[in-house]
Amino acid sequence: MSAEQTDPVLEVERLENAIAASTEPDEQKELAEKLGMSRMSAEMSVLSANAAFYDAFQSCDVAKMKAVWSDSDDVTCVHPGHPLISGADLVLNSWRALFSSAGGMPKLEAQRQRVVLRCVEINQCVGCTRQFFTKSR
Repeated sequence: MSAEQTDPVLEVERLENAIAASTEPDEQKELAEKLGMSRMSAEMSVLSANAAFYDAFQSCDVAKMKAVWSDSDDVTCVHPGHPLISGADLVLNSWRALFSSAGGMPKLEAQRQRVVLRCVEINQCVGCTRQFFTKSR
């Protein structure tokens, strides 16, 4: 996504927050209209990415699969029956190995797709480990 483009999912969150903060009915109405359009755009973006994933999967095409995934080290993937894989290079290599050893992937088709948008605040912690403990009663 280029610098000029706005992530449609993040735009939904921004507009929801703007509506909540606004006290002007006319502004709220205008923001609500934009929010509706942004939700549709976000849903289409998610469905498009999903379709691209299944196309890459079905065709065993590593280049297509690479286009679907972020190139970030934050990327993670879990293939059924395998441990967590972290990092873009390792994730892509896992797809490369699956595609070359499987003799073709099983036929999969996404049906009755439903997009649920949930914006979650992301907290990053540099150079530290966080552990949370709960107290049993």
